[in-house]
Amino acid sequence: MSPGRFASELVLDRDGTFHFSYEGEIFSLGLIKLAQLGADDKEFEASTCYDEEYSERECTDQDIAEHRAE
Repeated sequence: MSPGRFASELVLDRDGTFHFSYEGEIFSLGLIKLAQLGADDKEFEASTCYDEEYSERECTDQDIAEHRAE
């Protein structure tokens, strides 16, 4: 689901209650459309790894996992 044009309002009361309103569009993307969104992504390439002296070094498995998460 993806929002289109909309207006929303959130009112927080001192007693801990709240009121939320949303008026606008919500679009539902089909599975084919979602798959197409990811099709343009480039293949993952790990960044260069450096040691404490800022010299290039071979990346560890943990380094690669962190780069992939980023």
